[in-house]
Amino acid sequence: MAWYNNVNVLALEVPGSKAGAVVELGPGGEALGIRSNSDQHRLPHMEGFRDASCVMRFKREVTAIGLGGIKLKDHGFMIRNLETLADLQRMFPGCRVSIDGYHAEGENGKGYRKRTYDSQRRFRCHIYGLPADMTEEKFEEYVRARIAEHAPRRFEPEEIRMFGTVVPSDVKKMTRERAMMQLFRTIAKHKLDVQLRSFEGERSLEELTLHLSGTYEHLLILTENMGLIGRECEDPYVAPICEYRRFIPIFKNDGRFLMECFDWDASLVDGMTLALSDDGTRIVLGHSSEEVLGSSYRSYVDAVKRHLEHKPADVNGKECGLCGNSYGLMTLPCEHIICRECADVFMAHGIRRRRFPLCCGECDEVLPLDTILRFVMYSPETLKKLARQSYERHLESMVVGVEMIRCITPDCMGYFRSFEPHYQICPECENHVCVRCSFPAHGDMSCDVFRMRRQNYIEVQTWFEEDKDNRKYCPQCCIGIEKEGGCMHVQCEVCKTHFCWVCMGVLPSAPEVHEHIADRHIGVLFAQ
Repeated sequence: MAWYNNVNVLALEVPGSKAGAVVELGPGGEALGIRSNSDQHRLPHMEGFRDASCVMRFKREVTAIGLGGIKLKDHGFMIRNLETLADLQRMFPGCRVSIDGYHAEGENGKGYRKRTYDSQRRFRCHIYGLPADMTEEKFEEYVRARIAEHAPRRFEPEEIRMFGTVVPSDVKKMTRERAMMQLFRTIAKHKLDVQLRSFEGERSLEELTLHLSGTYEHLLILTENMGLIGRECEDPYVAPICEYRRFIPIFKNDGRFLMECFDWDASLVDGMTLALSDDGTRIVLGHSSEEVLGSSYRSYVDAVKRHLEHKPADVNGKECGLCGNSYGLMTLPCEHIICRECADVFMAHGIRRRRFPLCCGECDEVLPLDTILRFVMYSPETLKKLARQSYERHLESMVVGVEMIRCITPDCMGYFRSFEPHYQICPECENHVCVRCSFPAHGDMSCDVFRMRRQNYIEVQTWFEEDKDNRKYCPQCCIGIEKEGGCMHVQCEVCKTHFCWVCMGVLPSAPEVHEHIADRHIGVLFAQ
């Protein structure tokens, strides 16, 4: 039941080949998988690809797409793997299935990000790509039937909803942009010369042609330069194809000095271009590879900081208005002058005292955000502190007299405005939190009992860590066991399971455990 196949189609046509290669585009442009029916060109490696040219056509016939949601109870408790997501994806082939941002797509569940998620026993799943005419009754009937068929013992649906449809214009824009950006990222890795044109120069969503020319390390024969069809199109993605760009904000009076420094800098990355923006407030970095640009960006920011530390004194006799220093001067929007050392002290003091908005030390004029970023961009830690402190101060000023409770998730900026109800969902990270004790939601257990059990658990864990060789958990029932001498055959007093203390392998009987130890671990025993 590939619901999205009639919504978005991206076809790769190979001139001269009998069996054309096909590129299927999932709903919303989230996935871009390439396959071919011909052994001549096994994409994406394209080994043995012998056609003279490669033309991609982007066609579409967009209609509305349905979006549904399921609230599930997971009988596997705190599952921390992608098996649940893969199971759900198999229930809805042809749709994009996501849990907290981790998604799967396609009939085999491929395409999801290889990370873990926490099911929290109850979690929400979104299915994107349902038929536009799907009703809530039909959706609920289908969901329960699929769960009963694929995973009757793992899931229990608690709430099933249809949220509606995505309008065609949104689908067109989202699919078009994401698909093109994904294509360009893929192509840029192989340093192909790429130009995007539309027929007759029109910016049409119905027909786009992508011509490739150049070399590919897996491409045996593709050396001809391809011609371009139609006039140039004023497409926003034409320029970034050949060169990705990132910017380093600077003060206007530093631009010429920095460009002279980079002219003599031997540490520049091959293929990297540097230019000064028209207004002189940014250094523009450019490279054909997005990965190279991203990995090199921080080193160029550090280079800017290093060069500015050695900037000579101002020849016009200007001085810092706070300390009188004539080195490393910066002109603020209010025309007052400050040196970099005073700027660092000023920023640190403002962050520590939480005095926002930040103002000029001489005239109390509020500093614009771009000026503040030029102060702190060379120190990521300072930037993080500034963002967090200003955000907290902003919340306090918005709700005067109301205590704000911060989310317990590390690096989450979410807040709760009241202690009721005591279990709340963070609006930022969507984790369930008990705002009374600042711990994860603990069901029907009171906060005091939960704290006591948690403390006991920590103490037990610490006790086990103190002697890992003689304190372990039963591999069958997970009860804690402390071994005081004896052989490596252990039988659990609770579940009566026989297992090997060395590898924790479970065997049916004591003789088999002894035989296993003699075969597998005799060297370990002699070494001890």
